[in-house]
Amino acid sequence: MPIPVCAVVAALLLAPMSTGAQEQDRSSQRETSGRLRAVVVEMRTEVPLAGTAIRLIAQDLSEVARLTDDRGHASFTELVPGRYIIVIERLGYGEARASLTLPASSLTTVTAELVPEVLELEPIIVTTTRRGADRGGFEERRRLGFGYFITKADLETNPSHVSSLLRTIPGVQVTPGTGPTGGGRLGMRGGCQPDLVLDGMPIGHVEGMAIDNYITPNEIEAIEVYHGIETPIRFGNNPCGAVVIWTRVPEPVRDGGSFWKKFLVAGGFMTLVLLLTS
Repeated sequence: MPIPVCAVVAALLLAPMSTGAQEQDRSSQRETSGRLRAVVVEMRTEVPLAGTAIRLIAQDLSEVARLTDDRGHASFTELVPGRYIIVIERLGYGEARASLTLPASSLTTVTAELVPEVLELEPIIVTTTRRGADRGGFEERRRLGFGYFITKADLETNPSHVSSLLRTIPGVQVTPGTGPTGGGRLGMRGGCQPDLVLDGMPIGHVEGMAIDNYITPNEIEAIEVYHGIETPIRFGNNPCGAVVIWTRVPEPVRDGGSFWKKFLVAGGFMTLVLLLTS
């Protein structure tokens, strides 16, 4: 049966109209989405830093990443307008982290100046003094405002239990445990377990560890608590967060020994129990 000429003409007319509508929709989406241009240079010298990793983390924890080009530039397009955390990292430089809000239908430009860090290689045998909170960058992170911080002064106002202080931090859950104090098992909102970091060394999360059984406020110099994406990369990448404890400079050993000694003894005991019950 022959196809009417009018039907063929109608089909040819409808196809370009449909394609044009789709292009218009995509153009409208590009016009309402946010855009970001990041420029990364070295502080003081203003030398562009190529190969710098830039991450944009949205409120729903989704993220998009780019590497800077030879000019130190990186571009992000078709972003959902809203609040983001931008994290800028490059080997040999200090990390940069900030919060920003991307408006719709406009280009936002961010310029970051990274501070060079000297990479020190440890000798095979070394004698050193334990790094305290100040040398570990505690005050610098406290100034930036990410996370929650407990200072030596805060610890001296509540000398009974570490868990009592941590319980006052939003999002931290302290549940009853076993041992002499009967409490201090740490968790975060939602029931996840944060990593434990001691004197700058990530240890990971210790299942069922009641912190009050192993350390007292008078052994601590400072505490940092981070939730999820606000955790600095040096303290691990646990999506739950991290509890960072800086101990005081060791004094002559008293009854019970230092926190490190009690922690290692407890860890050995927990390992033995697991072996006996497996």
